Amino acid sequence: MAKRYGAVVTGRCTTCGRETRTEMNHIISKGRIRSAGRRTLEYLAHDLLDRMHDMSDDEIRRVLINSNPRNIVEMCRECHRQTDSHIKWREHERKKRVKSPLKAVLLPMGVTPTDKCRAMKKNGRGRCKKRIGSRVPKRAEADQLCSMHRRSASSKRRPWPTITQEQMENPELLES
Repeated sequence: MAKRYGAVVTGRCTTCGRETRTEMNHIISKGRIRSAGRRTLEYLAHDLLDRMHDMSDDEIRRVLINSNPRNIVEMCRECHRQTDSHIKWREHERKKRVKSPLKAVLLPMGVTPTDKCRAMKKNGRGRCKKRIGSRVPKRAEADQLCSMHRRSASSKRRPWPTITQEQMENPELLES
């Protein structure tokens, strides 16, 4: 039978009981084991390692993470997504995404297709790709903005600047 992290893979979720493709979830997270001190490592490895006193902390951590079947629960993907560890992992992955330095600016006219908004999103996650339209068609053609960015970009408190082609190619120039 196949094993993952020292636990036998049954193909049955221990949470909902479905027989499906499963994932292994560490009950005590790998990150917590990596940061644990010697006393905690010895406590967790109780009755697992015969010669634990001869081992370094890193060797004990490796065993606890990779081959401790008592710290593993087999779960289907849907149940695994509900665990705190998976939710924290998703948040961490979301924060790692590369953001553009071009935030809350308007691209030069003519750089984007004429029927698409030319605003860069405030969060740095790229360009708005909404189709432009307006009750006054000439206005939409004149500013090339969707209705939402037409309001926020022309705010009296903080209007969005239109950047040049050179600034678009070298975003470092925006910071100066």
